Amino acid sequence: MISGLSKRTKPMKILQMNEQKHIFYQCIVIAIVFILTNILSYLYQDNTSFTSGKGFDMEYYYEVAEQISDGEMPISKAPFVYRLGTPFLAAIASSGNLTASFKYINFAANIIIIILLAVLFSLYISNWKLRALFVSLYIVSWHAQVRLFYFYPIHTDYWALVFIFSLLIFIYYIGEKGKASLILPMALVTFIGVFFREIVLVPAAALIFINNPFKFETKPKFRLESFSGPKLTTAIPFVAGVIGLIIVHLIATPNNDYSAVYQIFKWGYRKAMFVYFLAWCIAYGPVLFLLIYNWKSALRYLTEKQYFLFYLVAFIFLSWVGGTDTLRFVYWAMPVVYILLALAIREKHSILSSYPLIALLIVTQAIAMRLFWILPDFMHEFPRQYPLLTIMSNNFRTLDLWTFHGDKFVNAVACVEYIILGSIILLWMYRREKQLGRGG
Repeated sequence: MISGLSKRTKPMKILQMNEQKHIFYQCIVIAIVFILTNILSYLYQDNTSFTSGKGFDMEYYYEVAEQISDGEMPISKAPFVYRLGTPFLAAIASSGNLTASFKYINFAANIIIIILLAVLFSLYISNWKLRALFVSLYIVSWHAQVRLFYFYPIHTDYWALVFIFSLLIFIYYIGEKGKASLILPMALVTFIGVFFREIVLVPAAALIFINNPFKFETKPKFRLESFSGPKLTTAIPFVAGVIGLIIVHLIATPNNDYSAVYQIFKWGYRKAMFVYFLAWCIAYGPVLFLLIYNWKSALRYLTEKQYFLFYLVAFIFLSWVGGTDTLRFVYWAMPVVYILLALAIREKHSILSSYPLIALLIVTQAIAMRLFWILPDFMHEFPRQYPLLTIMSNNFRTLDLWTFHGDKFVNAVACVEYIILGSIILLWMYRREKQLGRGG
């Protein structure tokens, strides 16, 4: 009997050893990419000098940090004044240089973000190579926090993402592993998180959908079959976040006339569809079309994990009505988008085994992520340049990279290029699937 038990436990030990080895490989790859990206960014990417290195909303965060450092109640422009967490950390960590303090705490946040992202992907993506790939894509994206830090260091997004990714990990253990005891710790993290940015409420609200309250019928056609109310306990983190936001609004005072409801209607009406589409393309690059091709499986996956469905839909909506920085909101959906991309790669691996197709994806993805170029200062005036997915230069009008602020003709050219490239990728995959089907 002991001999039989040892025979059964041997494969388990081998699997555990292999998993440990894979995690080690994954950590090495991610660490190398992170270190190299930071070294190269430090050497070549300068901070923006706009308003003495602060720039746009950074100016208001810096102002709030100064007020907290001086023992004053925060008064500044809304909604920025309500994001107290990072300015508070910068103020208490400062030894007389607030800019340096912002840099230290946000660099620390970047390290934590990468660790959390690697942990989150390990919960949903079984292949270590795909986990390493998607964490690396986040690290090297020009608009994601690791690289953008060297251009735009004074911001609240860094720590906001720490809380968002932490809450998504909580959701996994509460929803997938049934650890209801973690609801209260998640509520505490949400309560603290909203002091950093109100967007932390989104994953807290997503917890309400862990029991898949919507029941769908897929045959003969896809439709909603029924709805069952979620458990009340799953709303505790969201309620804690709302209480936190109320306290934030009691502490901070806006010095402008700001209405979130007005902003929603304003941008919902004003934002052009091509600007919105282009923001998604710029955020994720050509790999986004793999997800589009695999949309049926993605939708099925989302109906089985409706907390992810809510999270994705929330950012689809917020990126439309959330103001001018569409790109940032779009990319906050990144954890779910990358998990769905991993699903697409796993299910369509035979189609993607074409070396020319892989080469096309790698080259265009590297271009789209601006792997070989930096961001020039906002203050520099350069002649208009036209993109090939992105502007392949270090000397151009920086705002042209952002869909709402950029030159409309430059954006239109990039949009047409993505439509053409996406059509090529989708058609190529469709024809390969047909050929492989006939071959089978």
